[in-house]
Amino acid sequence: GSEMCIRDSPNPTIDKININPEREPTSIRIADITGKEHMVSPFTPTVDVSHLGVGTYFIQLIYTDHVESRKFIKG
Repeated sequence: GSEMCIRDSPNPTIDKININPEREPTSIRIADITGKEHMVSPFTPTVDVSHLGVGTYFIQLIYTDHVESRKFIKG
């Protein structure tokens, strides 16, 4: 499977997520643990998540044939 690289700054606040998938997804989606959608956008290697409130979120890489989901915590 492909690895998704999530890097954040030393402090708990994540402003940007860097994604480095083996295959480029068609789009990305960010949802919280309740399933509420917070963002949908075309794929970009760096996703700005500074607008999100504190909490646990899932970033989903949407491919034509499947979806990959990764959890991240916004501090």
